[in-house]
Amino acid sequence: DGKVGIGTNAPTARLTIDSDTVGESISNGLRLQNSSGANNDISPIYFGVHGGTRRAKCGIGWKRTGSYGIGKLLFALDNTGDDADVSFANDTKVTFQGDGNVGIGTDTPSVPLEVVGADSGITISSASANRPHLRLVNGTTNMLQLSANGTYAAIGDGTDANRYMGFYAGKVGVNTMAPDANLDIKSAGDGNNVLMVRASDNDVLFNVRQSANDCLVRGYKDGGSQTWQIHSDGASYFNGGSVGIGTNAPDNLLTLRSASQYQQDL
Repeated sequence: DGKVGIGTNAPTARLTIDSDTVGESISNGLRLQNSSGANNDISPIYFGVHGGTRRAKCGIGWKRTGSYGIGKLLFALDNTGDDADVSFANDTKVTFQGDGNVGIGTDTPSVPLEVVGADSGITISSASANRPHLRLVNGTTNMLQLSANGTYAAIGDGTDANRYMGFYAGKVGVNTMAPDANLDIKSAGDGNNVLMVRASDNDVLFNVRQSANDCLVRGYKDGGSQTWQIHSDGASYFNGGSVGIGTNAPDNLLTLRSASQYQQDL
């Protein structure tokens, strides 16, 4: 019936290789060997499905890159509708390097998974209402998780209590999953800074703080010394400069000017 059996007298396919080896034995498998022995040589398998011209549009090959036959495993796919055969030089899509790195769109991945392409990316999806997610784990600790459901996307550590940032309806929430403005920041509790702005030398320039459940806004000069504050239910002050109302050139600690040129210096 045209079937060939190796290790069996009852082949069930065009080529059947039968081995009863326990565990692993390289002598009881199928081996493709390129004896040229030069770097960049490939030991390939080609695949084609067509009733006319016997063209190959898929190939799997081991490419030698160093002594003793070390190298990388290449998967080549030709998606062009013509009579050309697949080429590892031009059509390699996925590469498994000997160091364990995997490349998609590149045959020289420098990290465990590297994806290269024009306007490309990685899509993670889930069935039904489950949340697709991407996790960064240090040892066994989930340090950062990007997730999404049918309502919002979130960045956190994977727990419901620690969703640090949410994205909803074009709005961004920090410490809230229901932002009510383009940027909505929710305090972590009384006595916590809600917003902090620092200079390039890491000195604090400005912060907003929840103080006794009130708003406290503070400003600092070079060196990190506080010079002014506005408290919604407490002392407010400006110290270290002049204040102008109706003018941008105060010549006293407090200068008030109106459209009628009335001026009062304090």
